[in-house]
Amino acid sequence: MTTASDLDVLREAGPRQVPWLQVAEALHELEANSNRAPDGRTWIAYAAEASKLTDNQLRRFTRALEFLREVHAKDPRVGEGLRVLPFSHVEVLGKIWQLDQAKSLELIDSAGTVRYTYLDLLGKYRDLRSKGSGHASPIAAGKHAAKQFIDACRRILLETKELTAGNRYPHGQRTILRPIVGLGYTNPDYIIRDLSTPLAPQLDAIDCYFISGASQSDALRRKIPQVAFESTFFTHFWCLMPPSALAGNFISACNNLQLTNVGLVLIDVANGSCSTILEPDTSRSPIPDRRSQIFSSYGYKRLRSVQA
Repeated sequence: MTTASDLDVLREAGPRQVPWLQVAEALHELEANSNRAPDGRTWIAYAAEASKLTDNQLRRFTRALEFLREVHAKDPRVGEGLRVLPFSHVEVLGKIWQLDQAKSLELIDSAGTVRYTYLDLLGKYRDLRSKGSGHASPIAAGKHAAKQFIDACRRILLETKELTAGNRYPHGQRTILRPIVGLGYTNPDYIIRDLSTPLAPQLDAIDCYFISGASQSDALRRKIPQVAFESTFFTHFWCLMPPSALAGNFISACNNLQLTNVGLVLIDVANGSCSTILEPDTSRSPIPDRRSQIFSSYGYKRLRSVQA
């Protein structure tokens, strides 16, 4: 069961300027006690709406909390010193930790006597990264690669207009948007809003999956149920991945599950090109059809253009 005190911490936490650590610890406790919020959403989506903070801010808070607890487990005294530092300092120290744990501990331990500014710590992090000191963890490296792929997808889609113009979309009234907070039960990387029918704008989703090697077939299998669920909230659900033999597996799964509104675009980052190899059926609606729920979500009002 969730506790009223944790929910109270989250409520309007942004406008009330609740300390980041209190927010992160409350969210951690809620997630530890239950997989889903009372309304069925993920806790991160629920907390974003309740706190008036963004999904990204909350994820940064929880990553910083994980770092703080990892340091505390290694050296409780240094961990206590980390708790009193500003969030911006903790976040950069966490990045340094990924590269060189000893250096991060040294900086935390000396923070009581040396007044490091955020820019001081950021400079040390950049120096470590440029010199190649230490090695990022496989998880950190994977997250970085996934983020780079998401950014590359946006850039290539804007350059090629694969999903916004051309013969498929001649009206040129499709805009790529970025969610600032979650859209209720779904959280794609980008949204396409089509205003060619202004009384009933069409929303397509774009989700980017950095899945390429055959060894990642398990990761792809885990994505399929997510696609099957989240695609019901959009007219079309575009999945983007690098060129791979796994694309055939993905298409087979979509056919088997009759995900008729799902499309697949292969993104070749090296060449800056893309190709659509699975077209959604434009005559079919998602089953069940949950598209109306997006327009009433808090996140829909916070969409931002990525065209510029």
